[in-house]
Amino acid sequence: MHHLGAMGWMKIYVIEAVPFADQASVGRKWRHKHRHHPVIDAATSYYSHHECLRARDFTAQLDAFLNEQSAMVCAEGERIVLWLSIHGAPTKKSIRFGNGYYMSYWRSLGRLHKTLRPNVVVLQSICWGGFPTGVTRFMNKSTRGPSLAFGPTIAANVTALHHAEREVLKFLAHHDGTPVGAVDVRSLVRSINSYGERTPYPEHNRFYRAWYFRRGKLKRYPGPTRQGVSG
Repeated sequence: MHHLGAMGWMKIYVIEAVPFADQASVGRKWRHKHRHHPVIDAATSYYSHHECLRARDFTAQLDAFLNEQSAMVCAEGERIVLWLSIHGAPTKKSIRFGNGYYMSYWRSLGRLHKTLRPNVVVLQSICWGGFPTGVTRFMNKSTRGPSLAFGPTIAANVTALHHAEREVLKFLAHHDGTPVGAVDVRSLVRSINSYGERTPYPEHNRFYRAWYFRRGKLKRYPGPTRQGVSG
């Protein structure tokens, strides 16, 4: 567990089922790139990384976070970023561990239902994490948390995904305890997806999604396509 300076306004808690040596590892990307960004570094008061390669360890660490979050002392406006890193299954309804073991979103991430503090932001490095069957399906009223959730809607290229995550961290870092409005969230996601348009992957023009609350109702951006299929 790594504690940073106490002056920031963002606590980051990573639970990762991707080995550190893998190019897709967020722990690897954090150590070599994200943590060196001056805005992110200045805003981060706490960083904790947990590598959990087996399903039972991953879910046990999720339960540990749920216990720990209740004891976390947060200054007014400080946010907790729950960063989940794991492979998404092609069915869009499960997550996949390195040994080929599949677990449904409900069985694994459903434990977050009605349990997160409202100052929690969920950042998903999970293919299909922004799809309705993902953890975002279990978000409730903003008084029950999480306040925001981000994730890709497809099997995203890892370079685009890491770029998106850095942009989210920069976005949260700039909002130093100030409320985040729907206009701000939509602008962020449009910028991320505009970056996706410039990659060699045409489907990346809508690969990233945010879930948020507006007037007490759960919203997602971008929404469904014209064919009625999300992402």
